[in-house]
Amino acid sequence: LQMMKEANLALVYTLSLAAALERFYWRHAAILVAVVAATLMTIHGEFNFSFTGFALQGSSQLLECTKIVLQALLLSAPGRKLDALTYVLLVMPCCALLLGTAIFGIHFFTQSSALLLPTTADLVVWWPHLLAN
Repeated sequence: LQMMKEANLALVYTLSLAAALERFYWRHAAILVAVVAATLMTIHGEFNFSFTGFALQGSSQLLECTKIVLQALLLSAPGRKLDALTYVLLVMPCCALLLGTAIFGIHFFTQSSALLLPTTADLVVWWPHLLAN
């Protein structure tokens, strides 16, 4: 899992090369190899492989790295450059709609106790912390 998390660096760099946001330099490639090698030396712990965990972590990483590169492309592209606040204004409603749909689906269509939403009583008790957040 830790090695996969460290692969985000290489994945973002590779996607940035593909999107022409970065230029390839051998020095960058050497630094990337050094980071990956150092990370490989730190791996320890349980070695039971879980394909489900691997697939979930891998797809999450790929989507997160794609989001980072697309965000950089939108915020820096000449001719269609967006400032940070406009970007948030455009992206936030889409994210709210997707997350709201997911929460609605989880709340009304699943019976899993692992995905329970807070009750109204919880919200009343924790409202100062939620407001501060």
